[in-house]
Amino acid sequence: ARGGLLSGSVHDWTFFVRMDSEEEERRFVQQVVVHLHPTFSQPHRAAS
Repeated sequence: ARGGLLSGSVHDWTFFVRMDSEEEERRFVQQVVVHLHPTFSQPHRAAS
C-alpha cells in the first residue's frame, strides 16, 4: 500500500478545510470519516 492507501486503490482523494487559523483546524477537525456505498470494500474509511 502506498502512503496508507489500500492495495488496488485507483483514486486519491483530497479534502480541504479552511478556518480562521491553523489552531482552530487542529482543535475542531480531528478525524474525517468517509461513508461510501455499501458495495465498496471497507465502505467506512477514517483519516486522522
